[in-house]
Amino acid sequence: MSDTNGRARPSLAGPGRPTKRTPEVEQILLDALGLGLSYESSAKLARIAHSTFEEWMRNDSDFRAICEEARMVPARTCAHYLMEQAREGSSAAAIFFLKCRAPEFREPKDEIVAETRAIGERIIDGIERARQRRDAEQVTANRVN
Repeated sequence: MSDTNGRARPSLAGPGRPTKRTPEVEQILLDALGLGLSYESSAKLARIAHSTFEEWMRNDSDFRAICEEARMVPARTCAHYLMEQAREGSSAAAIFFLKCRAPEFREPKDEIVAETRAIGERIIDGIERARQRRDAEQVTANRVN
């Protein structure tokens, strides 16, 4: 089995229950993290236990890195928005930024902003596709029943 980027994932040896870790579940997790949801809320949305999600991240450093990167998207977006507000003269935004700044967000670069927007758009598209698939599966299941 491979992850959403085509890399091989560790598989369980021997018989047992099939893994819940599918590309679709991983995409739901990444999409949710990219929208700013917590690890716990992302796991609930993907219909897996939070401890399962933590175990996947603990046992797969590549997956953990992808999740951490997705989790930074909303932070970058908010930092950019906050900087725009401060540049437009909002003293509250400027004060908040100065109190809470992180070194990686001191001055967003144009390429970071463009990348962040593109990633955000892909995440929103992915969530919409996942919802459509889920809705189609529910309709099919209802027709069968």
